[in-house]
Amino acid sequence: MEHRLKPTTMENKRFIIEGKLLPYFGRLKVCDIDTIKIRKWQNELISYRGEDGKPFSQTYLKTVNNQLSALMNYAVSHYHLAFNPCKAAGSMGKSKAEEMHIWTQEQYEQFSGAIQKSSVKLAFDMLFYTGMRSGELLALTPADILPSKRVDINKNYAKVKGEELFLEPKTPKAKRCISIPDFLYDDIHKYISKLYGIGKGDRIFYFTKSALEKEIKRASEKAGLTPIRVHDLRHPYVKPTTKKITTFFEDFRAAA
Repeated sequence: MEHRLKPTTMENKRFIIEGKLLPYFGRLKVCDIDTIKIRKWQNELISYRGEDGKPFSQTYLKTVNNQLSALMNYAVSHYHLAFNPCKAAGSMGKSKAEEMHIWTQEQYEQFSGAIQKSSVKLAFDMLFYTGMRSGELLALTPADILPSKRVDINKNYAKVKGEELFLEPKTPKAKRCISIPDFLYDDIHKYISKLYGIGKGDRIFYFTKSALEKEIKRASEKAGLTPIRVHDLRHPYVKPTTKKITTFFEDFRAAA
């Protein structure tokens, strides 16, 4: 599938296969993997608890199970395996996540006040007020900040095995321009002006997704808030019925 999928998708598949499938099934013949072995494997993953005492999420369990089932389907299609034992064993986990935790404007400002670095604070402001994805944020260049006070979302940043990649956005519809409020437009231009020697095609924010995840946990706990995922910051701006992406600023302007 390497020629058909994005490098980030392939990396996620490799991580699951090498970390969750091969340790259990790697020494078995494919034809010897039956429903009983699959159920025992599922039970081990369901029962697992990390150092913090938390289990794998229901959506992660579903994703891992789907990878095993996909491998079995491949064996059925191309290597004459009689049937996919995952179908008889049944699935595990859930395809949809539980209810998301979303911050109000007041909670976000409380969180923002606990951030020490100005660059990180600006990055979270961009995420919160625009609804862009973290990969889209990290791919931004000065050329993407338009004079019309809009941000041109046209690429996605990822780092795979130490290699920095600029990829196409998640979906064709993800290419878009997002309006931003005056204060945010001014803040990002002020920030860019302080970056010595930055070119129009250079990245504005030089940190990683994991750094954002660590900071949202640290600052939210400092502010006395329940931590949420970085990705959850964007969900108030995605209308579930139409999948149309709007921003806090655009909704506010329309209401006014």
